[in-house]
Amino acid sequence: MRIALLICLCFHVSFVSKAQEVVPFTQVENTYNFLLHKPENKDNQIKPVILFLHGRSLSGNNLNRVKQYGIIDDIVHRGRSVDAYVIAPQVPSGQSWSPDKLKVLLDYVHSNYPTDKCRVYVVGMSLGGYGTMDFVGSYPEEVTAAMALCGGGNVKMAESLAKVPLWIMHGKRDAAVPHSESEKVYNAIQNCCETNLTRFSSFPSYGHGEFARVFYAKQMYDWLYQFEKDQISTDKLMDVEIFDNHLKHVYTDNRPKKVAKVSPPKDSVIVKTDEVKEVIKTDTVETIALLPKKQKRDNKPSEIKIAKGDTYYSIAKKYKVSIKDLLKYNNVTEKDLLKEGKKLKIPKR
Repeated sequence: MRIALLICLCFHVSFVSKAQEVVPFTQVENTYNFLLHKPENKDNQIKPVILFLHGRSLSGNNLNRVKQYGIIDDIVHRGRSVDAYVIAPQVPSGQSWSPDKLKVLLDYVHSNYPTDKCRVYVVGMSLGGYGTMDFVGSYPEEVTAAMALCGGGNVKMAESLAKVPLWIMHGKRDAAVPHSESEKVYNAIQNCCETNLTRFSSFPSYGHGEFARVFYAKQMYDWLYQFEKDQISTDKLMDVEIFDNHLKHVYTDNRPKKVAKVSPPKDSVIVKTDEVKEVIKTDTVETIALLPKKQKRDNKPSEIKIAKGDTYYSIAKKYKVSIKDLLKYNNVTEKDLLKEGKKLKIPKR
């Protein structure tokens, strides 16, 4: 019976992996290494493209880092079904995003996959927010709509930026990138063009890392997908709102998919998915190992020192604890800022 169940699970895992794939690319010349999410597409229909630009904390030469937060994380670890080709490049450490390299990357995906050039969306946070504005300003004809979170841009690109529906967001308590960086770009766009396609949302109680929540919100997709090249009007700019109450619970509302129930032998214990070293993950099922009771261990440190770029979500994920437990154990809320160098306690199992 158990063998039959495992065979069924393996068949299901294989089926799902074919439906939604995330594939690494490291050999495309004159651009970045990148992950590409391929949507289910049995009839080879043209699909939208979303270009996701990460912040500085995910820079480097290890593409697995790009899965730590954002759209790819939501797909791989939380099972979100995204009916679009999602491009998630990685910028090398110490570098900024190059619009020309991103153009090479976009052209490569357009040339090799059935993409809809009338529905190309760019989203980025922090360094990726700067990258979003730089790419839109350099190639406005390539982009249908864009979101730039807690970043900034070149005011000399204001006229080009005004051509594309652009939603800028920034927190007034941002200690990493000043709120004024976004504000000055928005003001430049307003001053250069009476009619433009830009909106600016300022969050009075937000710092920097909180804006990663936007990538997990349904409203992000709702706002982007309403735009299509040659069918854009200023009326749509305000059709969708993203408020604090939308973002407050995105991590808990969009939980990882439930573990498949398997009856354990009497001398075993079912271990939670966040405590198992090897988990087969798909967008609908996770198969876990059954560990004997004597193997149950907890090697998490009792406390850690907060590093630059850390968020409650990234820390909870790294040390395999729930965000709810992490916040409660430290007597804080998600609105409390993480300060570099300070210590944070890690709850034990």
